[in-house]
Amino acid sequence: MASARSANLNKAIVLVILMITMTQVGYLDSMNSLTNGEETLDESNDVLETGGDLDDDNDQWTDENESACGTDPKDVASTPLDGDDDGICDVLDVKVLGYAMNDQEALIFEGYVNQSDFIILPNLTGMEPGTWEIEPALPAGLSFSGTARSGETGIISGIPTETSNMTNYTVYANNSQTGVQFTFSLAILADTDGDGLPDEPSETGLEEDLDDDNDGHLDEIELKCESDPADQTSVPNVDENDECITGVYADDDDDEGGFSALWCLPLLAILLLMLLLFGLLLRDKVELMGPEPENTTAEPNFLSGVGTKDNPFVLRPIKALKSGAKAETKEAISIINMSPEIMVNLLDLAEATNDKRFMVYEIDGASEEPGYRLEADEEGRLRIRFVFDDSINPTYEGGDYEGLIKLGKASVYFSWTVGVKQDKKKMKELKKQQEAEEKAAAAAAAKDAKEAKAAEEKAKSESDAKAAKEAEKKAKAEEKAAAAKKKAEKKPVATAKEVKKQEELQRVKKRAKSIDFKVIGEATSTKLKSEVKKGSKTLEVGDASEFADSGSAAITDAEGSTLISWTGKDGNILTGVSGVTRIFGAASIVMVKDDLQVIKGIGPFLEEKLNALGITTYRQLANMNAKLEEQVNVAIEFFPGRVKRDEWTKQGRELHKKK
Repeated sequence: MASARSANLNKAIVLVILMITMTQVGYLDSMNSLTNGEETLDESNDVLETGGDLDDDNDQWTDENESACGTDPKDVASTPLDGDDDGICDVLDVKVLGYAMNDQEALIFEGYVNQSDFIILPNLTGMEPGTWEIEPALPAGLSFSGTARSGETGIISGIPTETSNMTNYTVYANNSQTGVQFTFSLAILADTDGDGLPDEPSETGLEEDLDDDNDGHLDEIELKCESDPADQTSVPNVDENDECITGVYADDDDDEGGFSALWCLPLLAILLLMLLLFGLLLRDKVELMGPEPENTTAEPNFLSGVGTKDNPFVLRPIKALKSGAKAETKEAISIINMSPEIMVNLLDLAEATNDKRFMVYEIDGASEEPGYRLEADEEGRLRIRFVFDDSINPTYEGGDYEGLIKLGKASVYFSWTVGVKQDKKKMKELKKQQEAEEKAAAAAAAKDAKEAKAAEEKAKSESDAKAAKEAEKKAKAEEKAAAAKKKAEKKPVATAKEVKKQEELQRVKKRAKSIDFKVIGEATSTKLKSEVKKGSKTLEVGDASEFADSGSAAITDAEGSTLISWTGKDGNILTGVSGVTRIFGAASIVMVKDDLQVIKGIGPFLEEKLNALGITTYRQLANMNAKLEEQVNVAIEFFPGRVKRDEWTKQGRELHKKK
């Protein structure tokens, strides 16, 4: 028995060893089949032929390009930025930053004190914008993207309040992967009489004011006659020829040397006139005085601050204000020692964000209607409260507003924060309204489909003789309806970005009438003579006489357009056609269209804009003159001078010759 048990044990051991060996052999064979076969798996689970995946993370950028652009080729979230959609990442692209005033790019800019339309716009190409910074701080009254030194737009705007010598400023435009900088010079010139003409000569061609104090006498005459050209009360003593009067009246040649009392009368009259003028000059000499921090108090007291721009008076904040409501400051603010009946203006330095929500009204005034301009009383006093008005454009989603309020020209500054709470009920109503509109649209579509089907069935029953024809018609209609329904189901809800894009294309399309197509010509077009089916290799058109023997064009109907190409022509029939992706009915438009994205500086969206404007071919671009380059630049809302700088006309001419 013992020997039998021993034999069985030995057999069991051998069997286990054999199973382990077979398992290992099978595993190794499986591994060999995976590694030595004709296919492999990459990290994005793509099945690839031997040779490797050129785009490991499947983000439409090759691994080689991602390595050159500094992103991770194995991380789909790490993707190169391409601000101008030219297929070259921002890191490697040519980045250009410039600034323009009145559509003119320059390195030197000038403005004048109290200029109300001062704005300098950035022109950034070759990269996607991100953050903006400027060094040093801008002159008083000017802001950078609505703040002092940083922001989201890079726009320089505001109303200059002080003169500033010509100073160099450097703007830094950066995104998460690269950046570019631009240095320019800026000066703010004096404008004593506020007539919009600077007192001193301009380096940029601004018209110089030849009468700084607007007293009717040229500055050069005042200097010659030793009066002050910057003081309206200092008037030169000149004759009718603007010559300085420096002596007294000469003796009368008819007088024989005797004294006459009548001579005193003119002298007395002159003395009386001088005394009268002196009194008037003293009255006009009074300096206008506006609000100043030391003359400003509040009841209850301000939380903090001294009333300057850097340290404004801080007012008690308001929290959780109902959207669409109004609120006023708890503080009643008193300002004294101003010039009698002086006009005091309110300016919110954060107006671009706050959208004119901050206003002011006079307590116990003739009108307590809030606004942006008040008049001091006869003793130079004002008693006011600030108002926050959210009623015009209610903040249903909630948010915080911080007003930096400036009062008067001498300037006293206030800081007031208002928080608007979210209106959940209104947000639900808006959402419900949107859903109801979508439901109504779906119901209308269903009703239309039902009515269409009923009409088809009625038409079929009217005549058995036309049964076969009606059946075919019904089948086509049902196929079209099904395709439309499928398309509608697949069509995503338009994003805000897409809506904005379509609005922009519509604006561009309306500007087509401003383009002189007599100069650049219109793209050759005709209509389909008969219906074409998906995948058709020939197209019969109304007139193919102006079409080349081979080329590309867009077929367009009410549902959209498709880009096709052909390789031959037989009369009015285009042959060797490719690209027909669906059925197009007779009378669909066939318009010659070149691939404008081949031109440097033209991306997908710019091509859409040019097509909307009516420009679809290299020939049209080649025919542009300087005036048309500017017109097209403005019509497609492109950066000033970009069309000319990128030489679209030259590139179009070269590409047209190669066709």
